[in-house]
Amino acid sequence: ATGFSHTLFLKEDGSLWAMGRNSYYNLGDGTNQNRHSPVKVVDSGVTSLAAAGAHSQIVKTDGSLWSVGANDFGQLGDGTNADRNAWTKVLDGGVRDVAAEGPSVFVFADPNKAPTDVTLTPGTILENRPAGTIVGDFNVTDPDVFLGPQSFAYAFAAGNGSTHNHLL
Repeated sequence: ATGFSHTLFLKEDGSLWAMGRNSYYNLGDGTNQNRHSPVKVVDSGVTSLAAAGAHSQIVKTDGSLWSVGANDFGQLGDGTNADRNAWTKVLDGGVRDVAAEGPSVFVFADPNKAPTDVTLTPGTILENRPAGTIVGDFNVTDPDVFLGPQSFAYAFAAGNGSTHNHLL
């Protein structure tokens, strides 16, 4: 992966190596010293990487997302605008890949957990209601960890027959 003036690469053993300009600590070696030859910055466990501008991101085997470097637009994803000179964990899991361009970072997750806390109120829905009549509320919690649990509510409307009901 290449940033504005730095390069990251993985070796087969899962180690991460970096070289190039390091003004914003974007190589992740704990310094802001430019590196004219590759240096190991993570010993093992890296599965994916991204570099852009003056920041870098990695995904580890446990699905966690880590960032380092310039953070003036919040691109590291740690909830601050502070530059980071050490790899900082920003997501605990659920990430399978990462890409970056300029000050933007794109996280690809595996949303694979089944929804929980599924409820329909009222518990009984009457038949033969006019089409479009709201007959209940459907609530569900999505437990995928990369965003944290989130709840969603939908209105359930009767359709033109038993197979045409829909969520609004």
